[in-house]
Amino acid sequence: MLYYNVYPPVIPRKQPPLTVTFAPRISVQDVEVGHALSPRFPMDGLMPCVTTDAGDGAVLMIGWMNAEALRLTIQTGEAHYFSRTRQAVWHKGATSGLVQRVVEMRIDDDQDALWLSVKVAGSGASCHVGYRSCFYRAVPFGDQAGAPLRFVEAAKRFDPVAVYGEDRRTIVTSHDAFGYFAAAYGLTFVVPQGAWHRGIVKKAGQLLFVTPGAGTEHRPVVAAGL
Repeated sequence: MLYYNVYPPVIPRKQPPLTVTFAPRISVQDVEVGHALSPRFPMDGLMPCVTTDAGDGAVLMIGWMNAEALRLTIQTGEAHYFSRTRQAVWHKGATSGLVQRVVEMRIDDDQDALWLSVKVAGSGASCHVGYRSCFYRAVPFGDQAGAPLRFVEAAKRFDPVAVYGEDRRTIVTSHDAFGYFAAAYGLTFVVPQGAWHRGIVKKAGQLLFVTPGAGTEHRPVVAAGL
């Protein structure tokens, strides 16, 4: 059985004028051992970014940046990412207050991947589910292969419903407008409460997009892999 999850909304914010520029990629020598920042965004205009805690080095999350998100991160000193789900640049913590303040930023040898070391405001959480790290479960391997995932964080640091103002775990069953799709594909959907019964589901690759009725906000629903 597959479940689907909805990520927090992007909160529009007035951003400062972008003044950061990138150097052209002239040669391998310049890119690999030069002093100029010449990033490449190989994944459909995006580059991966590993984010760790500046205090203990714990991996908090892996995000994606486009050129605008990288420029904003460098210019403001606070992490910005590009949401592939919402197709928008977002300032991490704009909704929750859990802003990631950059302590150090490194780029790899090919200048197409980033590493951010950050201090997180508030409770220190970086996962939209409420945990400190997005990597809050361990995968058993070796002699334990096949065993259930093991939670390595004892409790959530914040309540997503309280922070984001919606219940993102409401199961939509066959009596809703999504029922025909669920019945056809054998899926169970988990989407926010609200006027979703007026929505229609469109399948596009690995994504399922919900288009709400008049007066409601368009937001995509993405497989959470639970």
